[in-house]
Amino acid sequence: MPLSSPYALCADCWSKVPVWEGLICETCGVPLPDGGRHCYLCRRIRRSFHTCRSAALYEGVMKTCLWLLKYQGKDFLAEPLGRFLAEKCSSFPEMSGVEGVLPVPLYFWRKRRRGYNQSELLATVFCRETSFPLMTGVLRRRKPTRTQTELGREERFANVENAFEVEKPENVRGKNLLLIDDVCTTGATLDACARALKTAGARRVGALTVARQI
Repeated sequence: MPLSSPYALCADCWSKVPVWEGLICETCGVPLPDGGRHCYLCRRIRRSFHTCRSAALYEGVMKTCLWLLKYQGKDFLAEPLGRFLAEKCSSFPEMSGVEGVLPVPLYFWRKRRRGYNQSELLATVFCRETSFPLMTGVLRRRKPTRTQTELGREERFANVENAFEVEKPENVRGKNLLLIDDVCTTGATLDACARALKTAGARRVGALTVARQI
C-alpha cells in the first residue's frame, strides 16, 4: 500500500510533511542551520544513546498527526506514520546492525487511560516493515512522571531520571538496540531509557523518532 493511499493520508498531506535535509547534530539529530557537528546541548552533556535520528520535523501536518495519535485516540494513524518511519529509516546508516527494537514505555495507568502506547504501535508497524525484532515488555517505566510537554529543558532531564528499568538484563546484554518514540525534543526521555539499557548491559543504543522538534 503506497503512503499516498486513502487509508493513510492524501498525497497533498504527504507532500506537506516537513523534512529537514540540511546539517544535523551528529548525536541527537537536531537541525543545525548554522552548521557545526554538535548542538549546544550535546556539547554540554554526555548522551546515553549513541545517535538519535528523526524522519520529519515536528511542524505542520506532522505535528497535527502526532497530536491526534497521542491525545485524541486516533490510533489508526500509527499505521501510516510507522510505515513512513520505516521508509525514512533506510536512509540512515546508523540503523544497520540493529538486533532489537524497543518502544519507549508508558507508566501502566497512563497506558490504561489512553488505551494504548503510541510508541508501541509505531514500533510494531516499523518492525513489520523492516523485519527488525520487536522487544516489548523488556524496558519498563518504574515510576510515574510528569508530562514532559509541561517542563523546561533542565526539568525534563530531572523528571525522567531513574524512571526506567530492565527487569531481565539477559534480554538486552551485549545487543545493539534501537529505541522508538513519537517525538524527540531535548532527548531526555530517550537518554533515560538508553541509560537503563546500557546499565543492564546493552552494547549500543540508538534512537529513532517520527519527528524532531527544533
